Amino acid sequence: MTRFVFARGLLALVATSLLVSCATQPPADQALTGARQAAFHARVETISEIPVWALDGKLAISDGEDGGSGRLQWRSAFETSRLDFRGALGRGAWQM
Repeated sequence: MTRFVFARGLLALVATSLLVSCATQPPADQALTGARQAAFHARVETISEIPVWALDGKLAISDGEDGGSGRLQWRSAFETSRLDFRGALGRGAWQM
């Protein structure tokens, strides 16, 4: 049961993270104008030129009764991206 709760929580976390990262827009009341707009576009250009990056982190999920922890490794190189999730002590590995 704990493994199911952990997997379900992990899947929800990944789905939410991917959805948020793909659909960010500034709120309507904070529209970019003038110098802020130029700075924003310059930053987007700078970031888009980074061909290789990595993210390493720890995860913890709890539903109040059961919980679990694990590690996340996200590697992106040019047009390829890889996500690795590992449960505590390397158990329950999952790749995307």
